[in-house]
Amino acid sequence: MATAVKTGGKAGLRFIGYIFNVILTLCLVAAIAGTVVAITFLVYVQNYLDTGVDDFDLLVSDASLTTMMAYVSENGDIVKLENERLDTAENRVWVSYDDMNDYVRNAFIAVEDKRFKKHKGVDWYNTAGAALRFFTGSSMRGGSTITQQLIKNVTGEDAATIQRKVQEIFKALALEKKYDKSEILEMYLNHIYLSEGCYGVGAAAYTYFGKDVKDLTLIEAAALAAITQNPYWWDPMLYPDRNYDRRNYVIQCMYDQGMITKEEYADAYGRELVLHTGEKEEASAIYSWYTEAARGEAIQLLINEYGYTSVAAEKALLTGGYTIVTALNPEIQDVVEKYYESSGSFPNFDSSPVQPESSFVVIDPENGNVIALVGARGEKKANLLLNYA
Repeated sequence: MATAVKTGGKAGLRFIGYIFNVILTLCLVAAIAGTVVAITFLVYVQNYLDTGVDDFDLLVSDASLTTMMAYVSENGDIVKLENERLDTAENRVWVSYDDMNDYVRNAFIAVEDKRFKKHKGVDWYNTAGAALRFFTGSSMRGGSTITQQLIKNVTGEDAATIQRKVQEIFKALALEKKYDKSEILEMYLNHIYLSEGCYGVGAAAYTYFGKDVKDLTLIEAAALAAITQNPYWWDPMLYPDRNYDRRNYVIQCMYDQGMITKEEYADAYGRELVLHTGEKEEASAIYSWYTEAARGEAIQLLINEYGYTSVAAEKALLTGGYTIVTALNPEIQDVVEKYYESSGSFPNFDSSPVQPESSFVVIDPENGNVIALVGARGEKKANLLLNYA
């Protein structure tokens, strides 16, 4: 009996030892596999993902030096075109953080990223939810913080892929280490598209309400924040009823998050929005076809030379005090423009609602330089039109 118990005890110890060895081996394998995966991931991030945020420096700089267009005269002198000063071709008015009131700042935070002031660039709770939706066959969209949305707006990268999302996360973490929350929010609020051709809250405040951002009321700030998710769908001019529902939701979010008082909530919720009915101010001068083409090429040169994003390159060009020296021949350009602006220069087909289109490029045969350019018939009345040339 005693011998049987002793034998059984040894067998039990051997079994426990076996199980322990199995568990230890599995833990070791898991640790090695985890280490390999981690190292592989770090190598992948370092070699295949762009996680740099240096070009964001251009978006928070205070530089405001005018960039000029120029050409080379017959004598070899660089001649600046005083009437061809560059500014943004978009309806964008830069507004500093201090010139935005709390209603504006809080409205966007409340509806877009309620944990903005607490996280370090990534809201891991929302990110996990987005990842779960992706792996269960749903869209990976959603879960982006204001910092991540800023990166998408600046880089223009919005593909619903794992690589893009991972790169965005690392950029967001780096951005939050380099800039404080006020700088990030300032950049974000100056780059979001708010329908009606408005980029940023500055242009939107003038377009919708005819006033400065600092003077916006709670309901006006909520109306702008309501547009962000789907600018066309929530446009208060095109679809006032839709914006009404969405801005009430924004106001509710602000109240639930303690950003406004009960009195402010009661005064704004359900209130009618009064839109500005006056004429819109022109965002900028109208570029000639030649200047606009040269401007686009100069932006591309900055992107290629310094690795800027298109937004950062545009900001650098428009505020850096550059002189863009072109191959323009102003006399020939003037002749071509006048010819194309004249309706008598081309046949009209009264029976057709669509008239034949035309463009013109003059090239110096000795060196291939483009010395004149017109992109379409008629007077050029806007920027960033389709250039047939």
